[in-house]
Amino acid sequence: VIVWQEVEADAVGTFAEVFVADGSQLRRKISGDQVFDLNFETTTDFCVDTNAVLAVGGDFYYHDRNCGVSVYQRQICRFDPVTCDTCYITGDGDMLFSYRHQFETQAEAEQFLAENDVLFSVAFGPVLIDNGVDVTPDYYPWGEINDTYARSAIGMLGRHHYLTMNINCSTPGQPTYNLATLRQAADAMVERGCIKAYTLDGGQTATTAFNGELINPVQFGAQKAISDVIYFATAVG
Repeated sequence: VIVWQEVEADAVGTFAEVFVADGSQLRRKISGDQVFDLNFETTTDFCVDTNAVLAVGGDFYYHDRNCGVSVYQRQICRFDPVTCDTCYITGDGDMLFSYRHQFETQAEAEQFLAENDVLFSVAFGPVLIDNGVDVTPDYYPWGEINDTYARSAIGMLGRHHYLTMNINCSTPGQPTYNLATLRQAADAMVERGCIKAYTLDGGQTATTAFNGELINPVQFGAQKAISDVIYFATAVG
């Protein structure tokens, strides 16, 4: 893992480039290890709990959002395919996508999961880059994409090679912020060579923990307890 910060969209861009030996090292942790458990934790707490090398805030799947196709441990726990794009992580660590209205029935989605060995999903979006093509939409029902908020995304640079990104304010805790639109966040992922990229929940959820320590400024000045993270596990032990 290589982590760094640089100016992005007149704000603080926190980036992590991650190489893994095996796709199984890309994982998701949900609160309580049980679907829809309300014992939320901060990203740093999740990072410590899992002994993660790196963890980023996920999709906050419980947050009153009947959104997308939510998959955990290969099982669909929520099926709402018309509301948002969904990102799926396979057993080999690949990122696959479904778009709004792509599935008409849960059976179709279950067949997709089985054919692609999908381990889990995150449902927020939108998809930013798909097979090297910038597909960032001009309209999307989630995330106030044309306003300026803290933004978060995960992408792939190649097989077993990932990039995570947060764009946060430069002066946390202050009443004004330099933040980013979704278009600016997408441009950051395009410019850094991602062949696939997907939007995670932003705002206060846009957090990165490295070796158990928060490494980015957070909108509104402090982490909040969330329902889930995406993390990278060590290959040792």
